Amino acid sequence: PIYGYHPTPCTFLKLSLVDPRMVTRVTALLHAGVILGRCWEVSEAHVPFWLQFFADFNLVGMGQLQLAHASFRSPLPPVRPVDENTTLQPSWQRIWDEGSVPKEWRLP
Repeated sequence: PIYGYHPTPCTFLKLSLVDPRMVTRVTALLHAGVILGRCWEVSEAHVPFWLQFFADFNLVGMGQLQLAHASFRSPLPPVRPVDENTTLQPSWQRIWDEGSVPKEWRLP
């Protein structure tokens, strides 16, 4: 039990999955008692991945996410032609494409 007061300590596992598509399968395994030989009460498995990500990192609405480092997977979008009539965008509005992502930031 997670919510409310409990006079004795109880075991709680927080699982973070790399692939959010696996949540349903892992939830079924936890309910079936396959993990550590006991049935587990599962909470928040119904919450969509993106919403859980926002909650875990305290992001709201269009909150800005600042990263110390990021990696990019291929394929990156092609470089878009620059329109001479547009003003320069601030760095936080940058569009990441083949021309703007350094090689060392790209995953193999």
